Amino acid sequence: MKKIKFELSELETCFISLAHMFSNAQAREEYKLIQLDVKIEYPSNELDIISSIVTNYSNDENMLTNFGIVKELREIEKYSEIVDYAHSDISGVYYKAFIDRIKGNIDKCNDMSLIEYEDSKQAFISYISGNLKALINSNNEYKFTKWNGKAWVMLTDEESKIIYNDFIKQCEIELKKIMPTLEKSDYSRMIKKVRGWDNKNRVNEALDKLKRDKAHIINLKYHNKKENVLCSKNGMLIDLNTGEIKPSQRNDMILNTSKYNLVDRGESIKFVNEKLKLYQDVLGEERLNFILDLIAYKMLGKNLQLAIFMIGAGATGKSTFKNIIKDLFEDNITNVPYEYFTLSHRGNDDKSRDDLLVSLNNKLWGVSSEGEEDYIISQAKFKTILSNSTEMARPTRGNLIEVNLQKLDLLIDTNTIPKFASFDDAVNRRLLFVRFMNKIPLEKRNSNFYREEIKPNFDYVFSFFIYRAIEMLGKDLIIPKCIKEDTVHNVKEMDSLLKFSIEVIAPVDGFMIDCEEVEKAYMKLCNDEDLLNIIPESIIGTAKGYNFLVNKLKDLKGYENVYRDRVRDGSRYKKKYVIKGIAFIEEDNSVFDDVEQQNLIK
Repeated sequence: MKKIKFELSELETCFISLAHMFSNAQAREEYKLIQLDVKIEYPSNELDIISSIVTNYSNDENMLTNFGIVKELREIEKYSEIVDYAHSDISGVYYKAFIDRIKGNIDKCNDMSLIEYEDSKQAFISYISGNLKALINSNNEYKFTKWNGKAWVMLTDEESKIIYNDFIKQCEIELKKIMPTLEKSDYSRMIKKVRGWDNKNRVNEALDKLKRDKAHIINLKYHNKKENVLCSKNGMLIDLNTGEIKPSQRNDMILNTSKYNLVDRGESIKFVNEKLKLYQDVLGEERLNFILDLIAYKMLGKNLQLAIFMIGAGATGKSTFKNIIKDLFEDNITNVPYEYFTLSHRGNDDKSRDDLLVSLNNKLWGVSSEGEEDYIISQAKFKTILSNSTEMARPTRGNLIEVNLQKLDLLIDTNTIPKFASFDDAVNRRLLFVRFMNKIPLEKRNSNFYREEIKPNFDYVFSFFIYRAIEMLGKDLIIPKCIKEDTVHNVKEMDSLLKFSIEVIAPVDGFMIDCEEVEKAYMKLCNDEDLLNIIPESIIGTAKGYNFLVNKLKDLKGYENVYRDRVRDGSRYKKKYVIKGIAFIEEDNSVFDDVEQQNLIK
């Protein structure tokens, strides 16, 4: 840290400049940043007190009405003078001269020796020189962040203690350097002091000092995260709102730092194209490009309100893309057990206990893999997760909190078509299926492909998607025809009633079918093709069951006007239940037009 000393003749300039800061938030912020690198030595104790007040209360909008500030200034009998100068036009001129004096002399000043400090905490703050900050209101293990010269990197408590050890080593180096110039008694005093700093209590005191010092605190609750702005490991600031890429500066305070370097665009494209070439045969070129576009699009912080199912047999490479997404999005992704979406999960009836929902807060992706064959997805749970809304949930041993799901999409890899307890258009429009059609040829298979080929070179993958995301700025994600067809095909296979409505019956005005016959035909389809029968067993063959089936049909496109009715069955007194507005489809796909069907007694 540099040390700048103001002389007694400069007292007036210093005082008026500090007074100016009481009414100028921008000046206070500039002053606070300067203090991270410069120790200012004032010619009077009063100025030290005023400087401390400015720094400690820099975030207070109305400093001169703050009781604590007023009290401190009155104790040194400077309140009236501060008020006068704070709103004076001339004070700004003094402030500029004051700042210019500091900035103009920084390079001329020698670094202040750490061992000159009598207090280990102040010496440590001088050592870190504004490059270590404490995080408050942090919800994870990271409690500090360090500027490494290129980017801010997150540190745990334990990692920050290593920095204190480095500080002690630097003190020891300074001791050895000045040893020949010191008297024996002075050297003994110095070495005793430094050794006294090197203990567990002193480490904790120094780090606690940071947590209490406003100049060295980042309150994550109020920190401007700058959405979709990140820093690469090699210090390139990437703005995915504008596409701008530039070297990162310490005062940018971008805490979203990737583990990966940003490398040359051409080299990254070449690498990814070469490594993923084999998936063109597995997916087809359109599907492959769609997955790459999807990943890039999500890097822009976009929400699709979709559950993307990667569906296909083993050895088709689904895990490669899943791993790419996991490594690329880092903290913006949560692994979700497949059971969580199903009727089997304990939290479905009591969201207040749903700690898994909490884990999805502010995430871009929820990633899952297919569960047991008998797992049935809860329609309500599925729609909640993809609601593009906020939900209330309770973390483990915690109070209810607001969970933000507004950016969340799901990625699920599966070998088989998922089963839903019930199915409607609200679920249907949230589904997207990407079919992995072909297995990777046996001679090209490598069970360690991702670990050996992709992961060690992830700088290229990271860079590829950064550049691809920038190319997609201002554009919509286009879903190709083949993906739409994949989705229609799988939805049809997945939903028994939808399949029934397409292949067995059709909406036709003026036609009707006996409810019992409709129910039997539906249950036969479910049994023949191992599909989920959505009619509760307890109401099969009853008027309630027929109503249930009709109401579910009415949710499907084209069936909005069908209804249940009672008609005579041909005898004088007996009636039967029918569904009006539908007809069976013959094997040749023509509508069944039996005259008797049309002439049922109404």
